[in-house]
Amino acid sequence: VNEIADRKQAEALLKESEGKYRRFFNTSRDCVFITSKDGSWIDLNEAAVEIFGYASREELMQMKIPDHYANQGERERHLNIIMEQGYTKEFPVNLLRKDGTVIHTLITSAAWYDAEGNLMGFQGTIRDITERKKAEEALLESELKFKSFAEHAIVGTYIFQDDIFKYVNPKFAQTFGYTVEECLNNMPFETLVYPEDIAYVKEQIRKRTEGEIEFIHYSFRGLKKNGQV
Repeated sequence: VNEIADRKQAEALLKESEGKYRRFFNTSRDCVFITSKDGSWIDLNEAAVEIFGYASREELMQMKIPDHYANQGERERHLNIIMEQGYTKEFPVNLLRKDGTVIHTLITSAAWYDAEGNLMGFQGTIRDITERKKAEEALLESELKFKSFAEHAIVGTYIFQDDIFKYVNPKFAQTFGYTVEECLNNMPFETLVYPEDIAYVKEQIRKRTEGEIEFIHYSFRGLKKNGQV
């Protein structure tokens, strides 16, 4: 009786575990896969079909894993790492959609062995980060454009945040007689303002930081490093 009870409990736990895995498998926004060691799909979810741009799960299952790699050298490096340490975590790989479009992905995978320790295949997830990659590249391009403009501007340009200068261009530093490095060394703005004008400048900063105004044009007396007003 005890053996039957233990077996039923084990079967119930196994069924619960399989149910949790299947729910994750079916609802994950990432590709979830199981492949054989020779590069064939054994199982995959619907997210994989969408990521790789195929019409159906059955169509994608006909493809070989190596055919999805934009660079076969990346596949070799990927497999070598798995065989050395048993898994990879967010390994960056460029893969191919059905139409030949390159997508940027992060693969987390692990080797899968049978009870005797023989390699059966691999299982894991593939995350499509193509849109994130595009956003990062666009942001970098924007930053480079800003820096190129600011570095050669004939007027002082700065970014002031958390009560210190996060960025100043060469013209800004030159105006006050400092180097760029000196301005960025936790210099408070009061250092650059004539003492009698500090309260006035603080008020203008408050109006902007608290959202009372979006843009303001005002003048104040500055103080150079040598004390010149």
